[in-house]
Amino acid sequence: MHITSYVLDDAIDARKNRTRYFQAGLDYRIKNSIPGKINGNKWNFYWNINIYVDMNSKCNANCAFCINRVNFSRKDVPDDIYVNNFYQSIKEVRFLDPSIQIVGGEPTLLPDRLCALKDCISKFNLRKPILGTNGFGLCNDNLIQRIAPAFQHINISRHHYGDEMRNRVMGFKNPLNNDKLSLLVKNKDFGHKIRLNCCLLSGYIDDFGKVVNYLNWAIETGCRNVCFSTLSVLPEDYIYDPGLVNYSNLQMVDLNSLMNEVTSDSHFSFVKFHSGSHCMYEVWNYTGEQGDCMAVFSTSNNHYAQLLDQTEGMIEQMVFHTDGVLTGSWNRNCKII
Repeated sequence: MHITSYVLDDAIDARKNRTRYFQAGLDYRIKNSIPGKINGNKWNFYWNINIYVDMNSKCNANCAFCINRVNFSRKDVPDDIYVNNFYQSIKEVRFLDPSIQIVGGEPTLLPDRLCALKDCISKFNLRKPILGTNGFGLCNDNLIQRIAPAFQHINISRHHYGDEMRNRVMGFKNPLNNDKLSLLVKNKDFGHKIRLNCCLLSGYIDDFGKVVNYLNWAIETGCRNVCFSTLSVLPEDYIYDPGLVNYSNLQMVDLNSLMNEVTSDSHFSFVKFHSGSHCMYEVWNYTGEQGDCMAVFSTSNNHYAQLLDQTEGMIEQMVFHTDGVLTGSWNRNCKII
């Protein structure tokens, strides 16, 4: 079985056998690692490694499904310490040619820190830089103009096509409403970089009809790239708050039945399927009355992230934490580099 496939039959098979595919992805990463030595410590790094930058612990949203509801402290440090540690860490791991993704917290709450990280990303020419945001600070024309050139994608969390429903699920009134989002997307300089991320949640976007409504709305807004993600399967004995684990179990949408409807609908055409160590996704093209839109459907099982943490000496991804410490895990206390 291939880890990455462009065959629809493999995607259909994976829907029925996700455990087998996740295990194969885990095995592939362990076997396809390269040795490296940092600060005197020897590690085996996955050859296509990514750095996640947990930029700050603060967020103006209050999403019940936020993956940052963890059982360890996400302590913040002053900008000068954080940025200096980030710069030094990137120097140390640059030989791995990592891709990079800035997340949070909400990154745009700290525009000076975000711009400093942006400058570092450009200086070291890091691969596939992505910014994840709820869009709050993108209403600031000066900020978006400063940061947009450095990023390949700007992922905006958008968990419903209705302003009121979206604000309800995210727990705050987002100033980036639909009208302002449309203006951003239609900006000729950076609008093509915007990708909308929608969590599939029971009671919100939770069935095929609502997915189609979302895609038609995105096209009307001007966006041609949408990712729908299920809530992750979360181990009870790992790093997550018990309330988050329970919420994920209760609110999780059945992706398999939704994908069966996608497969049988003539408005969707298959593009590719990818299976990793704890995340897999199908990419489809949707054609509506007003145009086309790329639609990605993603699901994950963080039991396999836990297994990677337990694999001695193996680092599949790096995380730069809120306190300015680089590790090989989302667990701040595991695999400190």
